[in-house]
Amino acid sequence: MSPGSENGLPRSGPPRLEEVRALILETSGTLLADPEAVISGSSDDLDLRDSGMIDSLGFIELVAAIEDALDLEIDFEGIDPEQITVLGPLARHV
Repeated sequence: MSPGSENGLPRSGPPRLEEVRALILETSGTLLADPEAVISGSSDDLDLRDSGMIDSLGFIELVAAIEDALDLEIDFEGIDPEQITVLGPLARHV
């Protein structure tokens, strides 16, 4: 199956928000900076860094994984730097 497709065919449009959120959470879970961190849900205001899910290197790995999975390049110019590691704003930006 091709990256970002559900049926093996190339993606015909931008990824859905739900897909991006799921990808971020799944990838962050495998990159846990603090394996003992307890994450209370996956609300839009979940800060991946503050929660211990990722550290600064983990964020770089997360971005690379998202870009690979969705076959795109993320431009961070349009996102508030304070929101860059927050689940909702990051997913919407992607």
